[in-house]
Amino acid sequence: MGIAFGLALSYLFKKVSSFTEHHIKEASLILLTGYVVYLLGEFLGLSGVMALFTTAIIFSRYGYSNLSNESRQGTMLAFNSIRYIFQAFIFAYLGASLLTMHLKWSALGMALVILCLIPIIRFLSVVALPLIFKLSGKPYPLAKS
Repeated sequence: MGIAFGLALSYLFKKVSSFTEHHIKEASLILLTGYVVYLLGEFLGLSGVMALFTTAIIFSRYGYSNLSNESRQGTMLAFNSIRYIFQAFIFAYLGASLLTMHLKWSALGMALVILCLIPIIRFLSVVALPLIFKLSGKPYPLAKS
């Protein structure tokens, strides 16, 4: 179902050129299609998330290049804003749920040990590993050219 909606939306933006003159309609259609695909998938007893995921992949591959520049910027701004809001909600929810958990001291001690190890491991992966590659004369595999 997601593949069909993604291909239909991509075909619609390729063939109907009047959308490029109306940027708000173009961006709104993209946002509403995601909502409709999710609801239809859930209504039919399928996975709405997977339908939305496949629609997004197909549209990003075949339909995104047919959008006007204004619609590309508008949809990217809208999706980045939604992503930021949900990310903040998830972190706030996890922080609030941590206060309501009944932890034993062993679990709390383990959490503190892991929290102390994170900066050390981060240092090793960001500073020490590239330094070892530089000293050995080999190119670092993740370095940008």
